[in-house]
Amino acid sequence: MKRRGSVIAACALFVQSATTSAQTAVPVVGLLSSRSEADSPTVVEDLTNGLEEAGYAEPGSVRIEFRWADGSYDGLQGLAAELVGRHVAVLATTGGIVSALAAKGATSVVPIVFTVGEVRHGLVGSLKRPG
Repeated sequence: MKRRGSVIAACALFVQSATTSAQTAVPVVGLLSSRSEADSPTVVEDLTNGLEEAGYAEPGSVRIEFRWADGSYDGLQGLAAELVGRHVAVLATTGGIVSALAAKGATSVVPIVFTVGEVRHGLVGSLKRPG
């Protein structure tokens, strides 16, 4: 639960940044998952509730776009590119390393928040200086 709270807090920070930089009228949070929505029953609720607790509620101050790969890893890169094309303020991933790697492959500009505990896959340079 602590990790999930950290992810939501990071998303809220990027939403706040997008709001203050006049990047978009209503910032968009993109969530990319290798799983299906049915396999992740609390993801939607947790993200929505966490953002609301941080002061961002749909549809007024934030919009959330979900992309579910339904276990089809081959489609993740396309889903990540689709979210980046929607000009998301932040891209959050769930469903393991494959989702995070797909997001990294889709953008070098949009901030990515992920819950992978290993550095060895090349997602970040180091935990001290993720880049």
